[in-house]
Amino acid sequence: MENRDDRADDRLQKTSNDKHDELISPIALGYIWASRILTVCLEMVVPGVLGLWVDSRLATSPAFTLVGFGGGLILGVWHLLKMVAPR
Repeated sequence: MENRDDRADDRLQKTSNDKHDELISPIALGYIWASRILTVCLEMVVPGVLGLWVDSRLATSPAFTLVGFGGGLILGVWHLLKMVAPR
């Protein structure tokens, strides 16, 4: 029969292997997913905003804005797919 310390060690090992969804509290899991979603959103928006800034500085057409939002979309979708892919 396992004691409490052995079970705690097993939980720590499983947590470090990133297969921890069932081993941590629901609030901690919510924070993890919220940070992942925020990261993907920022990856999609920040390049477009930087492109808008470059367009305003260079007085160009919305070329850099479109490139920024397009690149950000590609980067965000790639990261999202990488994040949810089974390991």
